[in-house]
Amino acid sequence: MTADVCATDWYVDVNIGSNANTGLSPVRPFKTITYGLLACSAGDRIFVASGTYSYVAGAAGTETFPLTTHKNNITIQGRGSPKPVITAAGYPPSAWLSNLAITIQPRDGWTLKDLRIENVGYDKRPGSTYTTVPFHAIHGVHVLDLATSFTAQGLELFDNFWGIWIEDQSINSHPNARTVTIDGCLFEDQGPTISPSLAVTDIGHAALVIGGETT
Repeated sequence: MTADVCATDWYVDVNIGSNANTGLSPVRPFKTITYGLLACSAGDRIFVASGTYSYVAGAAGTETFPLTTHKNNITIQGRGSPKPVITAAGYPPSAWLSNLAITIQPRDGWTLKDLRIENVGYDKRPGSTYTTVPFHAIHGVHVLDLATSFTAQGLELFDNFWGIWIEDQSINSHPNARTVTIDGCLFEDQGPTISPSLAVTDIGHAALVIGGETT
């Protein structure tokens, strides 16, 4: 994606950052991606340093999931090696959406680049079975209601319930206007299923799930 000339670059570093910083340079970064999303405006870029970005009960400067905002055209890009790891594992069940958790929920025009999104597939409650509730599926990326585009580039998606879930509920609003680009992404341990529809009967892991008429 070409950066807007008026866009702001924000920096996040879980190792040295603080949400009291300006977030406007690598030496004054925010601590959490959550805070970067609160600070940014449409068209901005958030650069994320190596480290693990997660929820830690009782800790200051912890992530809130799903990572999302109503602002469009945001880029979240890893900076450095190894790629930053983002995980929603351990996020409180009471805060989850029904029986699923979303790690990142992009809005229209978002780009996710050079990130590792890693979860535990699902968190089965005591006494439950794999195909019955209560269980909690932890998905990697949930793309909902695109008007223009979504780009995933250089992502590593490891052991998510669904790696990238593209759900289109706005076909009549945006007919034939959406482009999804998935470039150089690694799907690992999500299972071999690629579903052309959300009307799936297999509740197992899947690398890529596409619903509606997004192409």
